[in-house]
Amino acid sequence: MSSRDAKIERIVEAALRAPTPENSQPWTFTWDGEQLCISFDPARGQMAPLPHEDDAWFCLGTVQESISIASSVENLEPRFLPARALRAGQPMVRVTFQDEERIDDPLHAVIWRRCTDRREFRGGGMELPVFREIQALLPRYPEAGLYLNGAERAEDWAFLIQAENQSFEWPPFARAITRWFRLTEKEIRTTRDGLPYRSLGAGLLTSRLMLLQRRMGRLAGYLLGLVARFSNLAPFYDFRDVAALGCVTVTPRDARSLSQAGRLLMRTWLLLHSHGLAFQPLTNVAFLSYLLRERDTQIPDWLAQELLSAQAGLIDRFGVPAGQWPFFVFRTGIAPGGLPPDSRTLRRELHCSYRKLQGEA
Repeated sequence: MSSRDAKIERIVEAALRAPTPENSQPWTFTWDGEQLCISFDPARGQMAPLPHEDDAWFCLGTVQESISIASSVENLEPRFLPARALRAGQPMVRVTFQDEERIDDPLHAVIWRRCTDRREFRGGGMELPVFREIQALLPRYPEAGLYLNGAERAEDWAFLIQAENQSFEWPPFARAITRWFRLTEKEIRTTRDGLPYRSLGAGLLTSRLMLLQRRMGRLAGYLLGLVARFSNLAPFYDFRDVAALGCVTVTPRDARSLSQAGRLLMRTWLLLHSHGLAFQPLTNVAFLSYLLRERDTQIPDWLAQELLSAQAGLIDRFGVPAGQWPFFVFRTGIAPGGLPPDSRTLRRELHCSYRKLQGEA
């Protein structure tokens, strides 16, 4: 293996640590000695019945930021050549690398510790220095937005908790999410993707109830809602434990804006971890309400009304300006006892996602 090939392999390993919906890991990487092609597998990455390419462009941004960070320690400068549209079987982006002396990005070490944390946090506040660092990031990503709220009045966010929980009561959506739950040790060992039950805050008994729910078909959404409300699975607290809530915004249907938003999210997530703050995405409301822009979403009227009301609440609480749409919401706070161990974040083996073309230099 050449020195350049070894560098690219290490960069891909870092890119594979980027967040994906339900840890679905839909990316494939192909290196031909000159270009790194990144392709998206819709069968893994899109949540039926809600396939939507905007989510793919957003997630691609998190991969691009990871590649930029990892390239810094290899003294390589990446150049991204994105496709004009998402087409099956075609790369979303091609990456070339130029040799260049670079300063190591301090967030490189944090990539390997990045994780979702659904535990109760230990507070904090907007006066923490990390939030000034986050605000300083914004000029780098002019086509995306990030708004923070200290959530001083936790009761002002009850609408978000309610809408997040109610989204699981729509059976097609519940099935799309829960197919990525890994509810037995065998599933965890064999798939190396998805969400292991312990990371969901679920004990053994709750995981067995969820496994039963998965197998009962039409009752899936209703039963999952009950489990989420009345067991320790429920990941949504009353927000008295947070340092802040955050909202990443985009210009709808703009691939560049969506990719920049993904890059901004990735760097924000790593910055928070570097300061000892935990991070939990709260994506259902923002994503589903974003989809209501489309005429045919299949989202039932009873849920659509709840989502539209919640979306209006997000825009109001975060002060989102006209022309921008909430796309990704998160909670953050001081991590209880440090960040969770890396083993809570499953990753597939490198050979499952990365291929070097034979015969290339």
